[in-house]
Amino acid sequence: MHKLRPKMVVEMLKENGILKVKLSTPPIPPRPPLPALESRS
Repeated sequence: MHKLRPKMVVEMLKENGILKVKLSTPPIPPRPPLPALESRS
């Protein structure tokens, strides 16, 4: 890996952590109504 300054590493980790948190909690997709699911099956 590239040699980075400690400060840069910390900043990258902070940014990656924030990005991971945002990506790991995506907006819940709209779910179809129950009657639609029942009629499909």
